[in-house]
Amino acid sequence: MMNNTQFGQVTAIPFSGATQSGPSPYTTLPSDTYFPFQWHLYNTGQTGGLAGIDLNVLPVWQDYTGSGVTIAVIDDGFDLHHPDLAVNFDLVNDWDARDTDNDPSYANGDEHGTAVAGVIAADDNGTGVVGVAPDATLSGIRIGYGVDFQIWDLDDAMGRMGDFDIVNNSWGFSGSFSDDRANPFFANTFPAIADAAANGRGGLGTTILFAAGNSRASGDNSNYHNLLNDTQTIAVGAINASGVYAGFSNKGANILTSAPGQAVLTTDVEGADGYLPGDIVNISGTSFSTPAVAGVVALMLEANNQLGYRDIQEILANASRQIDAGYPDWQVNGASHW
Repeated sequence: MMNNTQFGQVTAIPFSGATQSGPSPYTTLPSDTYFPFQWHLYNTGQTGGLAGIDLNVLPVWQDYTGSGVTIAVIDDGFDLHHPDLAVNFDLVNDWDARDTDNDPSYANGDEHGTAVAGVIAADDNGTGVVGVAPDATLSGIRIGYGVDFQIWDLDDAMGRMGDFDIVNNSWGFSGSFSDDRANPFFANTFPAIADAAANGRGGLGTTILFAAGNSRASGDNSNYHNLLNDTQTIAVGAINASGVYAGFSNKGANILTSAPGQAVLTTDVEGADGYLPGDIVNISGTSFSTPAVAGVVALMLEANNQLGYRDIQEILANASRQIDAGYPDWQVNGASHW
């Protein structure tokens, strides 16, 4: 039986703190309380990882922060009043496909979307954490996971993708070949991807990102999922703070790039309804590497809003660098650049 499953709940653990080491080459750093421990933004080795393994966004923030770029997050619900998120949520274009209204607020047990949204666009407001594109505009589009999943809700959500510059999908289907485009179950799903790529952004194409999945240990492979190997989507894997692939992250030749996705600090639903008490969480999964790349794309589109979705794919590929060179099973296709 096909079962829609969220990719994010690999670990959600209390944040114990760390120390930031060495002087900063940047004259201005965000003053957000937990920024010094957000290694995925600025890795100084503060969590025991390898300095320099990060998204390298600090130099970009001097000119671009995602302003004017619209990002839809298809997920299980959102804390729209979170102090790090409220200013960036677009309450006009939010949508709840489960309840068919424009309030995608979380219900009990729906913590995932808030954590994903924070990686993308937590506000640089001097408290909490900061997102990769802290001035981007977020729209939450709520669907259900597990027993709450309905294909018509997903089709409703994905049918709206063309209304946005970027769409983040930190979810997927469990089991190899479970999202087969030839299955009538997905009769509307894959046409929605094609429509957004063809018609989104006035014909330049919506950039659609998917998490590569967290089932490496059970032998799953990102290649085995048509949502992830579609040429009109971007599949994203996860690395840790030492630049090594995360042990849960699915492999696959279809994965365009990888990003920090292990022990990432991000927003949590406030209070007892979140993963943990409080309003931040230390969490792992390709669910959180994917919105990191969504934030990077937002910075790119603020810099040049005439980029097509294929341009974005090519830039991400060329901007990526090989790390984890010690892995014994890499396969290379002979290309002269990444």
